[in-house]
Parts: sequence; C-alpha cells; structure tokens
Amino acid sequence: MTFAPDPWWLSAALAAALLGDALASLRPPRFIRECLDGVGFPREWWWTLIVIKTLAASGLIVGI
Repeated sequence: MTFAPDPWWLSAALAAALLGDALASLRPPRFIRECLDGVGFPREWWWTLIVIKTLAASGLIVGI
C-alpha cells in the first residue's frame, strides 16, 4: 500500500510553482509590493512569506 497521491505529478507541479513563487518573492514585482503595502503587511516581515512558501514546497516534495 502506498500513501502517494494519485497522480503524483500534480503535487510535483504545485511544488514547482511554489518554489518559483518563493524565488519571485525575493524581489517582488510592483503589483505584489503594492498589495502587501495595501493590506498593511510590514516590510520587515516579508521574508516570512518566502520561508512559508519554501517550507510548503518542501512538504509537498517530501510527501511525494
């Protein structure tokens, strides 16, 4: 019995998208900066979004 999702490639695609999003968050585009500023998310905490996205992608990869 296996606990891998069926089909596994959906999780792999989501992990790749999350990793790409984490890389893009290193220098967020203008519309993302405006959105984060608009909701009042402090710039000192923007690094947490990168960590959360990377951990989420890692969890998906480990889960496969």
